[in-house]
Amino acid sequence: MKSIYLRSSGVLKEFFGKEPQKISLEDHASIDDLMQYINLKWGTSLPSYLWDPINCQFKGPIYLLLNNSIVKDFKTDLPEGSEVQLLIALTGGSSF
Repeated sequence: MKSIYLRSSGVLKEFFGKEPQKISLEDHASIDDLMQYINLKWGTSLPSYLWDPINCQFKGPIYLLLNNSIVKDFKTDLPEGSEVQLLIALTGGSSF
């Protein structure tokens, strides 16, 4: 087993907590495995506009960063002690 840390930002803290969550996964776990874990632990509490429980993935403008790099391939290995950040993109702006 290996430990990784899941950190959330913005409104996602309401669901995942303000502090990083320490998660234990199998030694060869990938981002896909983390998404399965998220589905099992938080899937039913996440609103449908944020989470697709059938495909175990986020909806909308939510990005995953692995050790500060955007995740593009969910088969990416999760090294021991790594940090995965969940970032929600902000939209809108102001007019001057």
